[in-house]
Amino acid sequence: MILPPMIVGSLPKPKWLAKPRELRAPWRLKGKRLFEGQDDATTAAIHEQERAGMMIVTDGEQRRQHYISHFCQGLPAFDYSRLVDKPTRGGKYAAKVPTIVDKVRWTEPVLLRDVAFVLSQASWPVKFTLPGPMTIADTAYAEAYKDEAELIFDLAAVVNAEARTLARLGPAIIQIDEPAFNAEPDKAREIGIPALQRAIEGVECATAVHVCYGYGTETVLRWKNANTSWGQYEQLLPLLAETQVAILSLEFAAPKLDPAVLQLAGNKRIAFGCVDVSPAAPEPVEVVAQRIREALKYVPADRLYPSTDCGMAPLPRELAVAKMRVLAEAARVVGEQL
Repeated sequence: MILPPMIVGSLPKPKWLAKPRELRAPWRLKGKRLFEGQDDATTAAIHEQERAGMMIVTDGEQRRQHYISHFCQGLPAFDYSRLVDKPTRGGKYAAKVPTIVDKVRWTEPVLLRDVAFVLSQASWPVKFTLPGPMTIADTAYAEAYKDEAELIFDLAAVVNAEARTLARLGPAIIQIDEPAFNAEPDKAREIGIPALQRAIEGVECATAVHVCYGYGTETVLRWKNANTSWGQYEQLLPLLAETQVAILSLEFAAPKLDPAVLQLAGNKRIAFGCVDVSPAAPEPVEVVAQRIREALKYVPADRLYPSTDCGMAPLPRELAVAKMRVLAEAARVVGEQL
């Protein structure tokens, strides 16, 4: 199938697992029941994607209270009992972040079972996501480091070791999430993109990098509505075009970006964000289909993956499913016309 649709990564959790529409929501189950509940929620998320028409599926990030902490809590250097207030994403948001109390090192796989389980449940190719080095560094207080570049490259080595291990299980794609690139494109050019190269070295499956403007939460939406500068991809895409990453996952729907900027992405495959992940009602199928047609002016159909803008963890579950169905139908309509 040409134009295979997929989501960026996350879906809402069932209300019996965690409080709906809340990032970092506490689990409503404990012990063995939590473990089994996460398995059940992952299975449901996979099947929801397949029924909605996604042709590449994720685990819906059902085991993760947050996409960064789920991985970093498995690294000995991160102390989540010592949370520190820190401005993140170029100072746009304030967050309570963990303290890095020692040099960051990888000692054993953190997410091996997560990948094995989603592969055992999925009927379609699987994409699995990991937080990127620059974004992790932005979301931590580095007590053990004086040099931020040293921290980011240590994290790149850790992400690489994890990704290489996970890739051996056979996922189709491992995606590195780097929203911090858009927040600080100058730092991305100097440190983040070289660290991304280090993070994907020797990974034995297709790799992707997700560079977005954020979830559909109230805080992020306020920033998006006030923002007047959307030129980050013009700076980043020529640099990413020179990397070894195979797929660039980008956000176009919410910021209403002109897909002509994709001319700067070289011959990369593009996961084209054409469905807004705000709490608004799904766009009409024809609106999304037209966005896909516009992207096809600059990216051949065999290199384009229609996608959501970002993760949908903060949305009502039924709304996330409706947005996936619109995405799948729009991809089908344009694919049949081709």
